Amino acid sequence: MRKLLLVFVVCAFLLAGLFTSAASAWTLGALSQMNSTEEEYGKRSPMATVDGAKGLVRDMVIARSESWKGNASFKFYDSMAMRQMGLNRGEVDAILTPDFLGEYMLKNNPDYSLRGFILLKRPIDLSLGFLKEKAELCKRFDDALKTLTENGMTSHLARYYISGPEAENPKTVSFEKFEGAETVNVLVTGDMPPVDYFDADGTPAGYNTALLAELGRQLRVNINLVASDSGARAAALKSGRVDVVFWFEIMPEGEEQFDKPEEVVVTRPYYGWNKVYLIGVKGK
Repeated sequence: MRKLLLVFVVCAFLLAGLFTSAASAWTLGALSQMNSTEEEYGKRSPMATVDGAKGLVRDMVIARSESWKGNASFKFYDSMAMRQMGLNRGEVDAILTPDFLGEYMLKNNPDYSLRGFILLKRPIDLSLGFLKEKAELCKRFDDALKTLTENGMTSHLARYYISGPEAENPKTVSFEKFEGAETVNVLVTGDMPPVDYFDADGTPAGYNTALLAELGRQLRVNINLVASDSGARAAALKSGRVDVVFWFEIMPEGEEQFDKPEEVVVTRPYYGWNKVYLIGVKGK
């Protein structure tokens, strides 16, 4: 009983601190058209449900640095470069990033600071997205991803391009060409380094590109990379300009992915994370 009372007192103290620290709303920079409409993103994203301590306890745990302050409003950008410019100009207070992208941004931008990081109860997974009319092609890629996962290749590439020491200077990815084979057009944005980015000469690079090279070899198809910004992903897929986009599956606990278009089918996830950083400019 005494231990239970002590736990209650500590929790009450922490909650009181969170309520008293709640201040005016933050404006957060997010990428536009990340599978869901911006309206649904604002309604259903765990970042948007925060309201003082109640939202924090329900959806997330602040792990370090400043406590979350109030509700979030969103400003959407079509590319990471535009989003960073918005942060630098003071249009937004912070940027939401996966942990790997947050670490990359902090390392390459000395003027940025880590406001904190949030552990989501809603994991985010990377898959490949296709129009439903290309479900057979999706199934082939899904089977190939299963093989690459079972033989350890997806984990090996993640260590090499994201978390391992080689990620500082990864090798250039080459695509094998198969004479007479079909060509699969894949949209890349460069908005998620080191998972997806463009190197110094503008060539697509990173984990996704390396994975596509492995998938092309396994399926014996020619992979053609099509560069576009995040805001054009949906239009490029629906118009047939590309066959595949990288799909972000946001899975609320106990629910299906929200706002998923009926005409889209996706493969199994091949990479995921459950931590989001809030990156701000020092002094803000």
